[in-house]
Amino acid sequence: MRKECIAILWLAALAGCRSSSSSDVADAAASASRPKIVRPRVAASDETPLDLAQSKLALTIVKDHVTPVAATLAFRDGAVSLDGASPTARLSVDLDSFSSDIAIRNERVRNIFFETSAIGWETAELVFSLTKELVERLRRDKKLTGVPLEGALKVHGHSSKLPVTIDAGYGDTGRIWVKSSTPVQVKVSDLDLTDNLHRLNAICMHDSIDDVVKVDVSIVFSSSAVH
Repeated sequence: MRKECIAILWLAALAGCRSSSSSDVADAAASASRPKIVRPRVAASDETPLDLAQSKLALTIVKDHVTPVAATLAFRDGAVSLDGASPTARLSVDLDSFSSDIAIRNERVRNIFFETSAIGWETAELVFSLTKELVERLRRDKKLTGVPLEGALKVHGHSSKLPVTIDAGYGDTGRIWVKSSTPVQVKVSDLDLTDNLHRLNAICMHDSIDDVVKVDVSIVFSSSAVH
């Protein structure tokens, strides 16, 4: 009898990624009640902080070879510094904010793939080094298109280079905005998360989940960085 009960529970868990049910609500509630560390936002005197409310990050993940899954992630922090010897932009993404249209999928991506319950593993960090020539062009022309950059993406202590192509400019109020010209392609294998992807795939009973995640980014910094 005990073996039968275990088998039933296991099958119920496997089916969960395909549809939402009352158990999804319980899973979501359990995650929401988990204590989360709230880190204060920190910006240096020469940095312009990210506008968290106006900045968006959208994901597209392909499962079963042909089916796209749309999801979002929120930024936790970020800032840009255009002055000094080393202009930089830094972004911090809240991996625990992963959100799609199915609650149980959200929980499994957070817990199995991102493992956000582990201390220090609830964020992804991204840093771009900017050249002085690029900063001068932005200030002179006010708008740039198709600019190639290479960032350093860090997840779970593992770093990977991340090439992107962006458009950037100043809005009517003088605030800097940045958008991805084309979707950014993030490879799971480059971040040493392939084993986590395989576990997620097995539990959700998919034929496949692609190694490449396409990301569209639209960010705004909270005040003018023109000097």
